[in-house]
Amino acid sequence: MNVSANGGASTVTFKSVQVIINKLRGNQNVEIYNQTKATGITATTGTATQIYVFNDAAQVQAALTDIQPGDVITAEVITVSTDSGAATRQMGMLPWFPYYASTNNKSLSQSAILLQGELV
Repeated sequence: MNVSANGGASTVTFKSVQVIINKLRGNQNVEIYNQTKATGITATTGTATQIYVFNDAAQVQAALTDIQPGDVITAEVITVSTDSGAATRQMGMLPWFPYYASTNNKSLSQSAILLQGELV
């Protein structure tokens, strides 16, 4: 989350991340997985950048064994935040991001959604 402008006593809170995985077959949409993770990040009262790193390893094996040609698997990542006042913020997934401040050597991580298949 990036808070680029904050008017006075405004606060912005990055509350949670929701991951939803669906399977679409024809006109039928089946929800396979739906999980919300609280970030635990405290409210931002000024301009700032906050990064929340999470790894959500979901086991949805039973639901995915029924995949057929033409089925579509979708994954949604939804960020939930609240604000008070006149703050301006931008939120989303970062394809590559550093763990440390700009003055340090960087250890970069890649954001990704991976599905692994297994023949049974």
